[in-house]
Amino acid sequence: MRVKKNKRYLYLMVLGALFVFFLTVFDATTPSLYFYLSVGLFFILLFLVYLNFFYLILIAFVILPLTFKLSQLQLAVGFLLFFLDNKTLSFDLYTLFYFFLMVVIFIEILVRKPKIHQKPLFWIILAAIFLNLLSFVTSVNRLEGINEVIIFLGSFGAYYLGLVFFNSKKKYVQALSLVLMSSIIPILTGVFQIITGSFFYSGDVGLPRIRSTFFQPNNFGMFLMIVSICALGLLLAVLKDQKNKKVTVILSISLLISVIFLLLTFNRSSWINFALAVGVFSLIKKEIRKYTIFGGLMIVAIIFLFDIFRNRIFELFDPYMYDTIYVRAEIWDKALFAFKKKPLLGYGFGMFEEVIRSVQGYEEGLVHSHSDHFQVLIERGIVGWIGYLLMMIGALYYSYKGIIKKASLRFKKIKFFNRTLNLDFKILTVIPLILFINMSLASFVEAPQVQYTFQFFSWFLLGSCLNAGEKELINKKEQL
Repeated sequence: MRVKKNKRYLYLMVLGALFVFFLTVFDATTPSLYFYLSVGLFFILLFLVYLNFFYLILIAFVILPLTFKLSQLQLAVGFLLFFLDNKTLSFDLYTLFYFFLMVVIFIEILVRKPKIHQKPLFWIILAAIFLNLLSFVTSVNRLEGINEVIIFLGSFGAYYLGLVFFNSKKKYVQALSLVLMSSIIPILTGVFQIITGSFFYSGDVGLPRIRSTFFQPNNFGMFLMIVSICALGLLLAVLKDQKNKKVTVILSISLLISVIFLLLTFNRSSWINFALAVGVFSLIKKEIRKYTIFGGLMIVAIIFLFDIFRNRIFELFDPYMYDTIYVRAEIWDKALFAFKKKPLLGYGFGMFEEVIRSVQGYEEGLVHSHSDHFQVLIERGIVGWIGYLLMMIGALYYSYKGIIKKASLRFKKIKFFNRTLNLDFKILTVIPLILFINMSLASFVEAPQVQYTFQFFSWFLLGSCLNAGEKELINKKEQL
C-alpha cells in the first residue's frame, strides 16, 4: 500500500493555495470558519497522500460522514467558468470531497497503470456512465445537477479504489475495517444528540429520531445498516478463531452499538435491509440459525410491546399520515405524468423535486422520489434507466460470481494489525452481494442512489472483494 513520495502532490498543494487566494480576492466565497477549516482539511489530505496513499484513505473514510454535517459550506465556482450562464454555481463540501478523492485515484491509476480495461465491470460501467451522462449533456438545466453527476461518478471511483488498491484478502479485511472506523464520528455525534436531547422531528410523525452528522435520520440509518452488516460479517468470520477472543469482543460491541443506533433512527428500510442480511448470513452459517430465529422473535416482541416502534411500522399504511405508501403512490403518479412528456432523456440530474413541484403546482408537500426507478426515469429518461439497470445487474452478477469463484478460499489465516486471524473468508465475500441485493430491493420504494455512503461503500467493497484472493486462485490454476 505504500507509495513513494512524489512531488506531484506538493505541486497540487501549491495550486490549491493559489486557488484559495484567488477565491478570497475575487469574493467567490464568503470567508468563514467552515471555509478555512475545509481548506485546511484538504491541504492536510494532500500532505497525507504525499506521505502515504493509505493515510489518505484512512482519514477520508473517517471524515466522509462529517462532510454532510459541514454542508453549510457552498463554494461558488461558476465565475471560474466564463462560458457558463449560471455564475452562482456552487459545490457542497461532500461534492468537493468526492471530486478530490476521484482526482487522487485518477492520478494514482495513471502512475500505476493497472490495466483497468481488463478489470471486471469496466465495459458495463463505461456504458452506464455514457447512457446516464447523455441526459446531463442534453439537459437545459444541466448545471443544476452537476453535484449529483460528480457523486454519481464518485461511486465508480470508489469501485476502482477498492479494485486497484485493496486487491488482496488482507486489504479486503482492511476495507471492511475502514467502513467500521467511519462510524466513530457519527456514533459519538449520536451520543451527544441523545445527551443534549437534540433529536430530529419530521412531518407529523413526532418521533425523536437520531440523525448524527447526516441530513436526515434515514441517511444515518442506511449508513448504520452498512456498518452493522460489515460488523456482523467480520464477527461471523472470526467466530471460530479461539485465539483472538479480543477481536470477537470488539466486533460484538461494535455490532451492538451500531444496531442500537440503527433502531434509534427509526428508518424502516434500513431495519428491513439489516434483517434480510441476517437471514442471508443464517443460510450460509448454519450454526447461527437458532440464534437468528430467537433474535427475530425478540425483535418482533419488542416491536409489539413498545408503541413507539409498533406505530412506526404500521403508520406506513395510514392514509392520513405523512410519508406513507399512499403519499408515495401520489408522487409516483405525478412522476409518471411528467415522464410521458420527456421519456427519452428526461429532465436532467437533480431535477426530480423541481419537476414534481411544477406538476402539483405548489411548493409544499412531499417531493422526494422514494424510488430509484422513478427518479432515474424522470431525470435521465429511458436511456439513463437502461444504464442504471446495467450497472445494478452487473454489480449483482459479479458479486455472486465472486462468491462462487472464491468458494475454495474458505478458511484463511490473515496477518492483520499484528494479529493472525483465522477467517471464514466465504462469509466476507457475501457482504457485497448482500449490499447490492438490499440496494436493488430498496430501489423500488426508496432512493438508495441518493444515499451517498450506501453507494460509495457498496461499490468500494465490491471492487476490493473481486480482487481479493485472485493471486492465490491463479497460483492454484498454474499448479493444476
